[in-house]
Amino acid sequence: MYPESLSVQGRVRSEHWSYRLLLKFDKWIVNQAAALIVLSESFALGYAQTRGIDPSTLHVIPDWIEAGQVEVQEKEAYRKKVGISSDAFVIAYGGNIGTAAGVETVIEAMERVRSDREIVLVVAGSGSRVEACRQLAEQIHNVRVVFHSPWAAEDTAQVLGSADVLLLPTRGKQSLASIPSKLLSYLLASRPVLAAVMEESDTAYVIEKGNCGWITEPDNPEKFARKVEELIEVKTEILEKMGRAGREYVLANFSSDKCVPRVIEVIECAAQKKI
Repeated sequence: MYPESLSVQGRVRSEHWSYRLLLKFDKWIVNQAAALIVLSESFALGYAQTRGIDPSTLHVIPDWIEAGQVEVQEKEAYRKKVGISSDAFVIAYGGNIGTAAGVETVIEAMERVRSDREIVLVVAGSGSRVEACRQLAEQIHNVRVVFHSPWAAEDTAQVLGSADVLLLPTRGKQSLASIPSKLLSYLLASRPVLAAVMEESDTAYVIEKGNCGWITEPDNPEKFARKVEELIEVKTEILEKMGRAGREYVLANFSSDKCVPRVIEVIECAAQKKI
């Protein structure tokens, strides 16, 4: 939701004139629409409360993904390519490495992780904070950090598949104003997810409903590190079971086959109202 997302990222203050102007502009736009599609019930509530939308024009249809967009891969394919041992515990982040991503929090957390096991953090993607993250990673000695940047689309399945656990950090209250699309790719990869999100966020709801991961507090490297230490001790078969549960959940609820027909229906109904 904009401009709310800009505010929680710290890019513009809610009391600033630009925020008020953007909110007023968005309110005008959505109130001209015959129908408004939002990604979740919480977004629908937010639009109804802050934009005065007629509830009858609101339709909740989640983001979707093609079922074959991310195929399940064996862990070893990518590990062999970059020299990661089969015994290592691999945690990976894949996506935009920008201001709102919170990848720095993950790297700071790795410095606090204490374990006798070999740990590797894979950071795949591009963005404005890549170099800052590289500099942070140079300070870590107990955890190896592998950067995969740029990240080609054809590498997605292998990179995500190399992980034991996939990471979804966010900053501040960002998770209340957006739903990271990378979550769907993560779940299709059949790997459990550790997300640093607000407990009341839609991301937390999906992870808990799908029984496919864990949540922890955003912007808290210490708590993130403690959670990683816990997950290192989780049996492989439990991690794999949660990964399968996530894939099944996303295919049942977020596939294009299920969501696109609903979008078409909303568009057709809206068009008929306009005629």
